[in-house]
Amino acid sequence: MKKSSKSGRTRRPQPTKKVRSTSQSTSPKAPTPSTKNKARVPAWWNSLPVIFLGLMGLTWVAYFNSLNNPFHFDDYPFLVNNTDLLDLERHLRLLFSPFRTDRAVTVLTFYFNHAFGGFAVQGYHVVNIIIHGINSFLVFLLVRIIFQQTKPLENQSIQWVSLSVAALFVVHPLLTASVTYISQRSGLLATLFYLLASWLYLRGRVYLEQKQRKPLLIYGALILLCYVLAVKSKEMAITWLALPCLYELAIRLRDPKKMRTFLKIAPVAILVFGGMVYAFLDYANFFHNTTALTGFGSTKLIGATAHWKTMTTVMLQYWQLIVLPLPQWLTIDHQVVVRETLDAASVLAFLFHLGLVGGGLIMAKKGYPLVAVGIGWVYITMGPYLVVPSKDIFVEYKAYLPTIGWLIVLAELFFWIYSKSSRRKVFVGVLSGVLILGVIATHSRNAVYASEISLWQDTVDKNPNNFRALNNLGFAYSKAQNHPKAELYLRKAIELNPNFIFGRLNLARSISWQNRTEEALREYLLLIQGVPEKLKVENHPTLIDAHFESAQIFKEHRQYENALRHLDTLLEEYEVVHSAPQKHLLALVLKGQIYTEIGDLELAKNAYQQVVELYPDPDVLGEMGKIAIRQGNSLEAIDLFKRAATLQPNNPVHYNNWGIALARTGNPFAAEQSFRKALSLHPNYEEAKRNLALLQQGQL
Repeated sequence: MKKSSKSGRTRRPQPTKKVRSTSQSTSPKAPTPSTKNKARVPAWWNSLPVIFLGLMGLTWVAYFNSLNNPFHFDDYPFLVNNTDLLDLERHLRLLFSPFRTDRAVTVLTFYFNHAFGGFAVQGYHVVNIIIHGINSFLVFLLVRIIFQQTKPLENQSIQWVSLSVAALFVVHPLLTASVTYISQRSGLLATLFYLLASWLYLRGRVYLEQKQRKPLLIYGALILLCYVLAVKSKEMAITWLALPCLYELAIRLRDPKKMRTFLKIAPVAILVFGGMVYAFLDYANFFHNTTALTGFGSTKLIGATAHWKTMTTVMLQYWQLIVLPLPQWLTIDHQVVVRETLDAASVLAFLFHLGLVGGGLIMAKKGYPLVAVGIGWVYITMGPYLVVPSKDIFVEYKAYLPTIGWLIVLAELFFWIYSKSSRRKVFVGVLSGVLILGVIATHSRNAVYASEISLWQDTVDKNPNNFRALNNLGFAYSKAQNHPKAELYLRKAIELNPNFIFGRLNLARSISWQNRTEEALREYLLLIQGVPEKLKVENHPTLIDAHFESAQIFKEHRQYENALRHLDTLLEEYEVVHSAPQKHLLALVLKGQIYTEIGDLELAKNAYQQVVELYPDPDVLGEMGKIAIRQGNSLEAIDLFKRAATLQPNNPVHYNNWGIALARTGNPFAAEQSFRKALSLHPNYEEAKRNLALLQQGQL
């Protein structure tokens, strides 16, 4: 009885099934507690191809309204007006010159863009959008692998948290300054290879710990390739060398033994990094140079020390936009307070940065390494802009790569929130709302880039006292032939800053384009007279333009003496033959025209001769030929017109003039041939018709 009852007790509760269920839960083939959640979502939904397509789709949703936005700013010298753009051999040669900072990878992508679509702007935007989508997927991979290596237990939260921050990267409105601004593809490509090198390092460090040489060499070669491609896309990518040290520091802080090992090699790594930066970029001269420009369109000179003091507060503004990119804070031109002395604001800002870095290290020691990695990422990627003085201190496209650091910090917070099932619904709801707002804000920023006028109007609306923005808006209206509005904004810019000579130059031009030449001349003279002697070197290009354009107006008014005085100042005091060679040639041509009009043919001929010695311009040769005819030297005129026609064979004017010179030497047959050649190029060329008729009548 005892036995049977014991046996019965054993059968009724069936503990063996419970034990079997528990044991199966530890088997790789058995369902884990999270499989209940997985059952609601198909397995393919979490696959990498689906995640990639999802992020790419979100990218297109956020940026499809930017496809027709025109070229802006650096797009013209870097792309549209780049005479070397179609030189594939040159691009490949530069690509395989690893120790040159020439952005060869970026220019090569522009070459292929042009090969397939010319300068149709849509193709360039499509490529930028695709690169941004790929970068978002790499952000997902990077955050996921950091979690996998730093968290003791892998669970479903890692996938969704990594996807969440990648989606935020897609719709972050601050990043439109890089995605929509075509020439900033350099930053997009540098980020792509930067992220890929980071992911490869984290994958390969496993083999380093296991001391497996073959896969380690493969990963090392791939990392080196990505690093070179990143730097050849944009120079700031050289900072990637500091990231492995940052990562190793963050994950070893909790382990004293591993930390001691790290400290032994860290000084060597820092020295190697510093040496490579110094040798590669050759930026040492910046630290000794006290004439570094600052500010978009600014005329103020500051040195390296003032730049560093200024950047302590500017970095706070970057943090503000990275963390909370409110639409009213986003603009193409941010005003910067230049701090030439060590004031309280710069000291407090420096202490804030120091505290932020220290706080990140403390969080890493407490078991939250992503906080340290993210904060360090921001400062490392901003490093070149913080250290090297540059003209544009605060521009939004510089924050593209640093923004990823903030998202890595957020990933740590999201992981903590998402790991508790009770908070997941709220988290998903809030995140969905933020993503929708991000898409709306990104669309809004894309619309701002729709034209030069809308771009600067947005800046002026947000900061009506920004004299640089007012100047640029006025000049945009001038180019659009809306001169009343142009003059309105340009005068406002000068009222806010009477010493802003570039604004006065644009005002003079706008007035001149309306044929109010006397008023324009007054503005030019105010500009020239108002520049202090010590600032003439800094404002060199503006003054050259002012002198040249003043000379043009004086010539129109037949005030030749004043015109020549301005041209002599331009040619002698500013040495434009070296600093502005094109303006040098134009000034000599203008002198030749003035001397021709006043009848001093020898001086006119001398001015033109200086031009053709530097550049054999066919029109200038034609003018010299006319002077030779007036001087009675028909043989010289024949030679000059022949040279002009050879250089410009489709211009009927040269053949007509050549015919006149030939007729003067008693060669009517050759003269007739020249006139007929001119008429074959331009059948309705009345002067050639008249000369041919006079020749046939024996009157020429």
